[in-house]
Parts: sequence; C-alpha cells; structure tokens
Amino acid sequence: MSETWYIDDDSQYVKVIKEAPVAQVVLNRPERLNCWLTGQELEIARAFEQLNGKEHEDVKAIIFRGEGRSFSSGYDVTELGTQYWEPGEDTKSRPTQRRRLHVDAEGRNVLRAVFQSRKAVIGELKGYVLGGAFEFVLGCDILVAAEGTIIGSPPARMVAAAGMSSSFSILRLGPALYSEMMLLGRFISAEEGYERGLINRVVPLEDLEETTQAAADLASLIPTDGIAIHKLQSRLAYNTLGFESTLAASNMSHTLQVQQRLGEHDWNLFTERRDHGAKEAYRRRDQRFRDAIERFNPRGPII
Repeated sequence: MSETWYIDDDSQYVKVIKEAPVAQVVLNRPERLNCWLTGQELEIARAFEQLNGKEHEDVKAIIFRGEGRSFSSGYDVTELGTQYWEPGEDTKSRPTQRRRLHVDAEGRNVLRAVFQSRKAVIGELKGYVLGGAFEFVLGCDILVAAEGTIIGSPPARMVAAAGMSSSFSILRLGPALYSEMMLLGRFISAEEGYERGLINRVVPLEDLEETTQAAADLASLIPTDGIAIHKLQSRLAYNTLGFESTLAASNMSHTLQVQQRLGEHDWNLFTERRDHGAKEAYRRRDQRFRDAIERFNPRGPII
C-alpha cells in the first residue's frame, strides 16, 4: 500500500511517498528547480527523522530526489543572505552572532539527518545539484545521477568553502576535488563525479528512476538490523575521522565567511542583487569565473 504526505501542508515543499520497504523524500518546487525558501530546507530533516521513527520500521531504504527536471538548485537566490533576520525584523540591523550560529547550525542538521539515517539512502540526481543541496546529498550512501547533471557550490564563488569545510566533505570528495570545487569555484558533471569516485552510477535520464529503484530494492534485500548496524558502523567511523567535531567547526566557518570584508573588486551579493536583480547578479558572478575555468579544465561544465 502506498502512502503520500507533506511534511508541511502549507508549504508542501517536501513530500514523502512510502511504499514499504522503500520510501521517497521528494523536493517539491519544480517550477523553481526545487530551490527552497528560508526555513523550508528544515523540512528535509523532519522527513528523514519521521522515516527513522518507530512507526516506519518497515522502511529499509529511502530515495532522496527532486520533482521535475532538477534535484535542487539550493537556496532561493532571491532570499539568499536574508536568513539571519527573524520574520518582520529590520534588515538594516545587524543580526547577533548567536542568531547567525543558530541558523547555520540548523542547516548542518539537515546533512546530519540524511547521513545519520538508519535506513539506506539513495540520492537520485539530475539537472542541477547546487549549494546546500550538494552538501545534503553527500550524506547519502549511494548516488545515482543522470547524464549531464551539473554539481557545484555557488557559495564557493562568493565566500569560498563556507559550510562545506568539514572533514566529511573532504573525505567524500577527496582532497583534490574538494579544493578545486571550494577554492576555485568549479562545477563538475556527473560523469566527472563518477570518474573521481563521488557518484556510483551515471545513466541516461530515461533510466534514472529505474536504476535508483533497483538500488533501493537491492538494499531492501538486506535484513533491517544489518542495514542499521552498517549505518551505525559507518557513522562511528566518520565520527572517528572528525565528522561531528569538524561539522561544528564548519558551522562557525560559515558564520565567519558570510561576514568577511570584501575588497573593491570583489563580487558583493547585496549590491549586485540590488543594482541588477537576482538573475543578472548571479550571471555576472559566474561570468567572472568563466574564462579561467575553461582554461583550467575545458572538459568540465563551463558555467
């Protein structure tokens, strides 16, 4: 029997589809490439927490995907940078460090909820996987991507590594790729992600759902206790390598990075968006990187 519900009936941003032993956590804003408005990303954590509850013991695997043509482009660029103010608060005031640290910690908790799931988690990637969405899918056990999927961290083109500065990100990407993406602002294709050990399978778009479902079906053949013990073992291994401690450090890093002092020729989110509008501002940001990225790696996505 299939069940479907929304984590928040008002926003309807995150949809859960359960057909035990497999459930799906679905990002549901396809008209905006599944980007989220302030606070909506926290629904992802709530979905994973629900599916790990006692009432869903019959679920062994979770597919994490996006509705429509993309997984997610991350934070809605029209609101990016405003998340530190309470609703209705004067945005000309300066948020406290306590508020900034709290908001940034909530974002890290989404990654934590995905990674610490006691179920097998399979990420289904297509279109764009950017920013916070890229960070969150690193918590998946298996990543299946459609050909041509573009993966990257646009914040790296503004404030360097920001929230993705934990040992977990370095371990998942590998030191070389991590530095290219977070220090040079490179985006990669799914094909390059596969070559460099990040992605498990790259398939034509028309085969994506079937391949992802096959991965979930395979995981479902493992005993429930076996999956849970494996996930606990992986969690303990990553904790030994600094997952929790450096996740806290990356939280503080993000809080510092978004307050850095910009030079005269640095790209400034707030003035660019004010003067040119969101779409043109981000186009201008990416254009600054285009020539050097093409010279550095002409095989990769030039965006």
